Amino acid sequence: MTINQFSAFSYDVSHLFFGLIFLNLFFNHFYLKKISRRYLLFLGLSFFLFVFSKPLYDLFFLLFFLIDKRYFEKLKIKKEIFIIVIFIFLALLRIPSYHQTGLSLGNFDSRIQKMIFLENPWRFFSLLEKTYFDFFDDYVKSFIGVLGWLDFELDFFVYLFFLVFFGFIVGIFFKKINISKSQAFIYFFASFGTFFLILMAEFFYWTAPGASHIAGVQGRYLIILLPIFSYFLIFFIKKFSLIFFWVYIIVSYIFKYSGNFLSLF
Repeated sequence: MTINQFSAFSYDVSHLFFGLIFLNLFFNHFYLKKISRRYLLFLGLSFFLFVFSKPLYDLFFLLFFLIDKRYFEKLKIKKEIFIIVIFIFLALLRIPSYHQTGLSLGNFDSRIQKMIFLENPWRFFSLLEKTYFDFFDDYVKSFIGVLGWLDFELDFFVYLFFLVFFGFIVGIFFKKINISKSQAFIYFFASFGTFFLILMAEFFYWTAPGASHIAGVQGRYLIILLPIFSYFLIFFIKKFSLIFFWVYIIVSYIFKYSGNFLSLF
């Protein structure tokens, strides 16, 4: 499916295609005694292909700070220089796109929404809160999957199965992975910061002025955030409790859909 839709230049699938390659190379390097210059080149190239196949994922740049300095020392490359070069290329290629004005992807002029935001910035944050609490459930569903493009939800137990399966995966690996506070902070900032940027972009470029919610956000935009969010989640669970995590996922989901659950009986 990925290759098929990528051949049709689907932005939603191409950023997943390149993003998973980048994350695979990034997480894999932790288990290597050394990395070659070619490996480092592929890591940087996959990052640029990822962030330019779909905007708003620039915060993944922070992951380069987590690469251990010893890898660069063996290559006789300064880590600081490498990160600065990546940042400069990212800025030079990205900044021109932020100067685009005019009509947005919606049927209105996005400049009107920008004027409204500048007049009352706090309205955006109240809209953000309302959107999160009212539509988070829809984000989870479209994150796991829907039948067709957007409109048809899957069965309740399909979603429950994937949530429980995700819980098992976290439960299996959380004792085998050690995450420092600095790593957890970067994983948290990159995942939640990207989620915030997506909501903000949809507010400016897809939400009609005067709307009660931020429109246009789809759960599939968040799929690529799952790996780095999972690492933060593992750190969080180690600080608190795995039992708390399990109880929260299962009980809250069944309670949310208690009508669907009880209808079976």
